[in-house]
Amino acid sequence: NRTLIPENSPYWLNTNPHTADGKNVTIEAGTTLKFYQNIELKLCGNLFVYGPDDDPVIFEGLYGYTRWAGLEFQSSSFPREELVVDEENNYVSGNALLWAEFTMSNKPLYCNADIYVLNCEFIHNNTGIQLESNSHAVNNYFQYSDGSGYAISGGKYFSNNYINTITGYGINTHANATVIDNEISNVTSCGIDATGDAEILRNTITDCGSYGINGGMIVNENTVTDCGSYGIECSWEASVTNNTIEDNTGYALKGGLFIDNNTIISNDGGAIESSNEATITNNTIHDNNCRIILKGAIIENNDIVNNSKYGSYCSIESDYIKRFVNNNIVSNSDNNNSGSDRRFINFPSCDTLLFKDNYIFDTYNRHGNVMYFKGNSIQI
Repeated sequence: NRTLIPENSPYWLNTNPHTADGKNVTIEAGTTLKFYQNIELKLCGNLFVYGPDDDPVIFEGLYGYTRWAGLEFQSSSFPREELVVDEENNYVSGNALLWAEFTMSNKPLYCNADIYVLNCEFIHNNTGIQLESNSHAVNNYFQYSDGSGYAISGGKYFSNNYINTITGYGINTHANATVIDNEISNVTSCGIDATGDAEILRNTITDCGSYGINGGMIVNENTVTDCGSYGIECSWEASVTNNTIEDNTGYALKGGLFIDNNTIISNDGGAIESSNEATITNNTIHDNNCRIILKGAIIENNDIVNNSKYGSYCSIESDYIKRFVNNNIVSNSDNNNSGSDRRFINFPSCDTLLFKDNYIFDTYNRHGNVMYFKGNSIQI
């Protein structure tokens, strides 16, 4: 095992050093490592970096302009230490990168072992950190990528990270991840890309080149604005509640089985495309272009105001509707001057429908009826 200490700092690395199989490296607070061009540190054991916030460990190139390779975990015949966290996802033991600064690397960290990354800065690296599936990234700062890729790829738990001006993804993770309280802005691809049953909570995402959020089973209390495609595209079975989705180029929201109390304003590609059996309630839907609601079984208590559509399709349409109740629908319009006959509200194949207590005012359609229903049992 090897321990690097500040008294011998800085350490100069001019070949590709590596640790012996199963041997650990510990780097103490205040230590600096300076790397020559394209040099990497290869780790065949565990890594423990412990630098407090006032005395971090520094990883940098030999000079300000030197581009070094990064830290890379290699395959090992010895089992690596298991990452252990408490019930609140705080670090207990295992591989750790705590209070460190990385600049001018190609890829600062490539991990095939679970690791806890806390309070680190990653600035002017070509890409970000690649983590093993159960890794945690908490309270880190990523800014100004010089190449393309991501800030964080892989991992399980992400909290309070600041990610800004990244060429590629903000956070690109996998099923069953938790992504909470992160601030992501000015990334060229998705802000958060998470497959499967991810929980995506209380994130602020703005100015992404593609989706704000792609994926998730629980999507709650996020703010997604000014993204170049959909604000949120999630699982068709997702719960989507209390989000603010505003000024995005595509749909505000695509996906969701329970959609409640969201604020959806000024999105250019439409407001909501839900699952067939979705419950859509208590949403504020104002000033969007294109479709307002596509699909859904229960549409109730929504405030739908000043939306416009330009294409030859219906503004509110579902083949699966069962309840359309107590919605406030005011000053919506169809500005399409050509195309086939289209309705503003279109429920063409209801089985049973309760349609009552809706306020519909100053809503018009240039090429069709405001409302059209057809079904077996319709109660108005």
